[in-house]
Amino acid sequence: KIAEAQKLNDELLQKSDELFQSLLHQELDAASRDWELKKLGEICEKIIQAHPSKFFKRSFHYIDISSINSKSKTVEAFSTCSIDQAPSRARKLVQKNDILFATTRPYLENIAIVPDTCEDFVASTGFCVIRANTEYTTHDFLFFNVISRPFIRKILPFQRGANYPAVSDKNVYGIKIPLPPLETQKQIVEKLSAAQEYKKQLLEQKLKLKELFDSVLHKSIE
Repeated sequence: KIAEAQKLNDELLQKSDELFQSLLHQELDAASRDWELKKLGEICEKIIQAHPSKFFKRSFHYIDISSINSKSKTVEAFSTCSIDQAPSRARKLVQKNDILFATTRPYLENIAIVPDTCEDFVASTGFCVIRANTEYTTHDFLFFNVISRPFIRKILPFQRGANYPAVSDKNVYGIKIPLPPLETQKQIVEKLSAAQEYKKQLLEQKLKLKELFDSVLHKSIE
């Protein structure tokens, strides 16, 4: 019965993802609307990039690509590093609501928003950090754009390298996205957030079912 529930959960997850992407396309389609297109870099703020010792005295929290859950699009883990043992790629100072877009193997879609709880955080140079300029847009609206299939399709042709294909920050910032008025952006975000919340609940259910299955399996072996 647990296996059946897991199968049903997987099917619902797949359908919810398809529906979410369909809703993304519907809500962000500029073709039938009088929206201007803007390069991402035109509506984002510049990011500080330097050695962590420029920002912190003793230690800092570090986010690398392995910190990201590509399914839930969240920062799931991080490491604490001392200044004298800072990884060579720990160079991008980030703050809450920044969007992290992994530039290595972008087809894996390691993308997440830095949560409110994050302080003293530095991200790997393996991320393009997207920080909304609130004069033009919101971080949620940008996030939904960069996780959309049209955005991913636009960025993939810029990949370079055989073993670890990657794109540059310049490539990411050069992608154009629709820019409706701020009030319209907020309405779109509200609709998409509701759909995303349903998927989040399914992912949480999937984790609970796995824990239950593992527990039953462990007891049957004892």
